[in-house]
Amino acid sequence: MPKSYNISEIYDEACKLVGDESFTEWISGVEFQPGQLCEAAVWYEETNKWSLEESTFDPRDEENATWYARKIRSGKIPPSGKYVKRYFNLADGEVLLIVNGKYRPVILVRRFESQWVYPGDQTLPTWIVLPLFTYKSKHTQIILEDARLMTPERFYMPVIRSKFPGAAQECAVRYLTVQAVREKYLKAIRLMDSEQGMNRPYRVTQTALKLIMYHLFKNFELFSELTQQKDRYDIFKEYVQELITEGLKTSS
Repeated sequence: MPKSYNISEIYDEACKLVGDESFTEWISGVEFQPGQLCEAAVWYEETNKWSLEESTFDPRDEENATWYARKIRSGKIPPSGKYVKRYFNLADGEVLLIVNGKYRPVILVRRFESQWVYPGDQTLPTWIVLPLFTYKSKHTQIILEDARLMTPERFYMPVIRSKFPGAAQECAVRYLTVQAVREKYLKAIRLMDSEQGMNRPYRVTQTALKLIMYHLFKNFELFSELTQQKDRYDIFKEYVQELITEGLKTSS
């Protein structure tokens, strides 16, 4: 990034312009909150998907069974064998699939208590989360486009800066990976608050979270109108684009 401007500061200024608060903020307490940054094991599909099938299976020695992965080459997913279903406790109609996954940062969106698995008996606290992906060297050409809110399926996340928390490296929300994660598998991310001299959890502010979600709603055309948030989003986007463009002209 050119040194003549700071995208993190631009996002803060734009957020204050539409919501009177910064893009991120420190929080206290042990309860998870909407907008909070946590770590979780999340899955995502890259180029291939596999199903797991038994190779050598002895019902008397299940722990030493061997399996092999078969690449799924079409929309038809082969059913899991009886030993795969039994060993992994699959319900009728379920199959065991293998996709990519990683322990990575996520933004908490909303908490639900689902009784789908145990109706009328046990609730499973679950969060809808937005996984974050760090930009690599191959992404150099798209970082500024993302920062200027020009990419429908991604939202740029600013890095840590003075007094305010943030990501260690530039990263992006990838909306195509949004998913549900059980609360017991979440771990709060804590960063050093230099003013307090201690590690603290943090979150994107309510204004920032609404802007992040509106970017999804607007570009995926999920709703025809969200009038009040639309005005804030348009002002935020115009302000960010203007300052980044000015910064590029200054640095050239």
